[in-house]
Amino acid sequence: MLLVEGLESQCVVAWVSNVAIRTYPGVGTGVRGTGVGGSQRGSVVSHVRFGSWNIGTLTGKFIELVQVLKRRRIQVACVQETRWVGTKAREVDGFKLWYSGSARGRNGVGILVAPELREFVVEVKRISDRLMFIKLVLGGCAINVMSAYAPHVGLADEVKREFWDALDGVVVGFPLTEKVVIGGDFNGHIGESADGFKDVHGGFGFGSRNPAGVSLLEFARASDMVVANSCFPKRDDHLATFVSGVWTTQIDYLLLRRCDRVLCKDAKVIPSENVTTQHKLLVMDVMIRWEKHRRASSGNTQIRWRRLSAENIAEWTRRVQERGAWESTGEATDMWVRTANCIRETVREVLGVSFGSRSRRQGDWRWSDSVRSKVEAKKAAYLRYMGCNVEEERAALQVEYKKARKEAKLEVTRAKNAAFERLYKDIEEKGSVNPLFRLAKVRERKARDLDCVRCVKGSDGRVLVETAKTARMPDEWRESLLVPLFKGKGDIQSCENYRGIKLLSHTMKVWERIIEYRVRKGVCISENQFGFMPGRSTTKAIHLVRRLMEEYRARKKDLHMVFIDLEKAYDRVPRKVLWRCLEARGVPIVYTRAIKDMYDGAMTKIRTSGGDSDSFSIGMGLHQGGRDTESEVEADGELDADVGHRVGVAWAKWRLASGVLCDPKISLRMKGKFYRSVVRPAMLYGAECWAVKKTHVHRLHAAEMRMLRWMCEKTRLDRISNEVIRRQVGMAQVEDKLREARLRWFGHVRRRDADAPVRRCEKITVIGGSRGRGRPRKNWKEVIRQDLGLLDLTEDMALDRNLWKTRIRVAG
Repeated sequence: MLLVEGLESQCVVAWVSNVAIRTYPGVGTGVRGTGVGGSQRGSVVSHVRFGSWNIGTLTGKFIELVQVLKRRRIQVACVQETRWVGTKAREVDGFKLWYSGSARGRNGVGILVAPELREFVVEVKRISDRLMFIKLVLGGCAINVMSAYAPHVGLADEVKREFWDALDGVVVGFPLTEKVVIGGDFNGHIGESADGFKDVHGGFGFGSRNPAGVSLLEFARASDMVVANSCFPKRDDHLATFVSGVWTTQIDYLLLRRCDRVLCKDAKVIPSENVTTQHKLLVMDVMIRWEKHRRASSGNTQIRWRRLSAENIAEWTRRVQERGAWESTGEATDMWVRTANCIRETVREVLGVSFGSRSRRQGDWRWSDSVRSKVEAKKAAYLRYMGCNVEEERAALQVEYKKARKEAKLEVTRAKNAAFERLYKDIEEKGSVNPLFRLAKVRERKARDLDCVRCVKGSDGRVLVETAKTARMPDEWRESLLVPLFKGKGDIQSCENYRGIKLLSHTMKVWERIIEYRVRKGVCISENQFGFMPGRSTTKAIHLVRRLMEEYRARKKDLHMVFIDLEKAYDRVPRKVLWRCLEARGVPIVYTRAIKDMYDGAMTKIRTSGGDSDSFSIGMGLHQGGRDTESEVEADGELDADVGHRVGVAWAKWRLASGVLCDPKISLRMKGKFYRSVVRPAMLYGAECWAVKKTHVHRLHAAEMRMLRWMCEKTRLDRISNEVIRRQVGMAQVEDKLREARLRWFGHVRRRDADAPVRRCEKITVIGGSRGRGRPRKNWKEVIRQDLGLLDLTEDMALDRNLWKTRIRVAG
């Protein structure tokens, strides 16, 4: 984590002032969260509009639904019967949807949050395809918003009992200091009057009560909640939430805590919205004191790098040369400012700039004029149909509305297919694999520079030459951004559970590497140092540890190892100690001055969804970079835990890439390439050093075959052999790829000098101990001998790298 000790207090202040992950009154103190009472400086009393809607299905309706929410100013909407599979999130026009579903074409719930409240979501919990909730922190209020979809009347009593037990268990778990809002389709009638339930029924319901309605009222009483849309006198069409033919009922409800009833100012049905024809949109206005502010923009204008093309590059190069961007002279700072400003100004002229929010508008790019006109025609037909009271005309208008609805749905489908047609075509063409992987990794934003200048290339590199002469780099290189990333464990509101990623100027990194290269040439570092050393990979360290454990295990001797994890090791390095170490190592003073200059006057900002904090200095710690990798080593030297861990990591990668791997419009050949590049490396990381048994191979094989069958949209019930599945996606056997990885690593080790650190384990002789009776445990050497015999290879062949690579390679 890059938050240094002297920096943490400033981080907390900047964080609380800029983002929604903040503390709120009442939590852990026995005091209820603030509603409209009390006084909070800088906050205002504002209403938050909640909604609930059984949408029937979200397929083909997502964009239209968002348009309705924007038009009706609904900030948090609970949707039911989405019929979407998975536990993911999607975004359209700033609205973010979290959804949960387990069976295709059945059930499913979701919660949509408007752009101005997205940053206040601090927790998302999916219980099942019928229950989920999110937690928002607004000013002094913690609000738990739950979307629920109760079983309908025809299902078994056991299913209904499981739903109510799960709902009750979740609500009981909410602290009394937090507010609770539940929106859902409960498939029950609470009745027109409040007979027997005056504490939870407002007395303004609709229809006659049934057993499912009694279950809802009993749940509300047990949870100390009230049915909000029964508390206000309304016309029947503002109470009924379900209309189908001659049936008009009330089965959708919004509930909140009884103590918060005074905060609810209105609850009603909006009958004119027609994204779905049977269920009606239900809304509720709640008054809450919170600091309302506009969603932060990116701060500065953003260059439209997506418009970069060969023509634009040529035009940009011509203009930069005409303006003499490389002709600057003087001090490094002045040269950099003039050159960088020239580059920025020119690229803005050529590519243009964009303004506004950093959030991307996903999905609405296919909301074309033709789609919009069809949807408007459908809405107009619906309003005519609902406003007609003459039976004969109403029947004709119903036919007209159904026709308009069908045309709108077809137009949405055509627009969506046309939008994706070109993408799929490009992916299948030769040479178009790279865009697919760029899509999956989404590294374009990650690599974006602070100052938008990624490199400076002149005839003689004058900026770097001047920097080397004066040991003073440009001031702009000293600025950095600190982005906090949640570790995925612990309290989401605690800064200690976030890892800081520092974004530095790209040109500053170039200068760092130049100094590092020159310092390394003059400094001798122990061969036992593996971290941040070129040519000494993590795989080598894993190889040494495993071989050492095998030798001691074979002799039944204890082996003691110490693993030390220093908390904030890089962030707490005293810089004065570092300067003394450089001097003791004999680093030339010119390089020491250059390294000191990198940290002199270094300033950073904290970037959050609420904007950037003010710049502040850092007086301790070092710049750090790198990628974390994991390999588990058990105390007894076995592989069970490591293999299980790698299978879990592979499934995590699979879930992240399931949008590509399960897309039926992408060919199996392309899916196979994607799988080999993204999922399989995660599964087989560290496998070069494994002395695998058949049980381990079978476990990896079973996990991979399950993934491959899903890619092909097949199951074992289809009676298709594994060989056919692998042939379709162009995938080799896991056992063959494990052998290839082992032999590739063996060849690498064999080609090293005999006194290289990675080969010293070959000379280890364990003194004492005794070998047990019976067959010894399998070790890496034995597995390698079996592999060599199977492929008719000798150890000396590994010395010829090209020959060795050809003999061990396995296609796929």
